[in-house]
Amino acid sequence: MAQARSQQFLDDFELVNLYLIKRIRYQMLYWLADDWHFRRATSRLHAFTEHFVQKAIAQRQGEDHHAECGLLSALAFGTPDRAQLRNQTMAILAAARDTTAGFLGWCFVRLALHQDIFHELRNAVRSTFGEPEHLDFDRLHRCAPLQRFLKEVLRLHPPVPVNNRRAKVDTQLPTGGGAHGDAPVAVRKGQVVIYSVYLMHRRVDLWGEDAVDFRPGRWVHDFPAWQYLPFSGGPRACLGQQFALAEASYVVARLAMECDAIRPVNTLYMSQLRKGLGLTMWPADGVPVRLHKA
Repeated sequence: MAQARSQQFLDDFELVNLYLIKRIRYQMLYWLADDWHFRRATSRLHAFTEHFVQKAIAQRQGEDHHAECGLLSALAFGTPDRAQLRNQTMAILAAARDTTAGFLGWCFVRLALHQDIFHELRNAVRSTFGEPEHLDFDRLHRCAPLQRFLKEVLRLHPPVPVNNRRAKVDTQLPTGGGAHGDAPVAVRKGQVVIYSVYLMHRRVDLWGEDAVDFRPGRWVHDFPAWQYLPFSGGPRACLGQQFALAEASYVVARLAMECDAIRPVNTLYMSQLRKGLGLTMWPADGVPVRLHKA
């Protein structure tokens, strides 16, 4: 019974995500992406999450605010609003699950397609860490070949390829207007500006003629911060970016330690993998690879 409820939650979560990306794209016409499938799935998600929200509120009543607690319990300290707690929980779940899963999926795709990079990375990880128990956040962060690899994966496969911002006041952007796009452009209060990190990360004028090539070595040099935005930027940047990088660093490092080969089941098939696009981007056909334990 519990397994069936969990599977129903996952199915509903996937369905609602598909509707949400449509509603985001439609902006003021968001109501066009609405039917009984969407409403029924949303209702079940709310009911499932409400149980945990009520439990968190009950646990926090009368407790020490400095006591150790989970994320939902910590949020319950800030507001008693059940709807807000439920919505925050769903947003965090979407961000924590889909972005990291997609990120790791693209890591495996690139390791399988670029054997030379995998072996270089494996040698660097083994010489730097030796045994798994020596892996820690600081040393993973300082492992240059590993971090260059992750940066290049995020450049070509940003977790959130398209994003938007709504203007809080009348303002202007320095470029984007005029016949050639090099003049300022006015943005009225309330207008939505949509931008594609995916396209920006592949611009030849920013990254050179090999912009679409997977080349971790380019990260030996620094690039202007605002041309690389896998986790967005500014005050609304992704709160979990350091956690995502730490998690991916650990998984890739352990893979390099434990396996001496990762190969695609079908090289042509993998090189033409379709991209799944919802709130995040992921390998739509999965990651069919073969691992060989060292």
